[in-house]
Amino acid sequence: MDGSKVKNKPVRDLGRFGTWIARRVESKESRVEVSLPEYGNVVLGTATIPPIEVDVRDGHITQVDFVADLTPGKFEGIRKLANDWIDGRVGHLRVMGKASVPLKSGVFSLGTRNLKQSMVFSGQ
Repeated sequence: MDGSKVKNKPVRDLGRFGTWIARRVESKESRVEVSLPEYGNVVLGTATIPPIEVDVRDGHITQVDFVADLTPGKFEGIRKLANDWIDGRVGHLRVMGKASVPLKSGVFSLGTRNLKQSMVFSGQ
């Protein structure tokens, strides 16, 4: 966290105080599903992400490095994408990642956050 980027001093001070109390935020094990929206949301694969703990105090940096277990999706959908790519019918490809990540700080649960990110690959 970088409190110096917050312009409003009372808000900045409140944020620094809150992160000083919380200190660390931990995610539990979660699954990330990667799918292709233009191919009927066919699942390319699923990654199992281990628990990750980060220090959220102002000015503290946490290096994050983890290994994920990958499970491939349905081969029929992947095969259709591969055939379209080989035949030159794929000009761009949109990939969607979705995850539900349970969070906690100390003994307090912060709930589950639903995350969704889309990326478009295009060109040669």
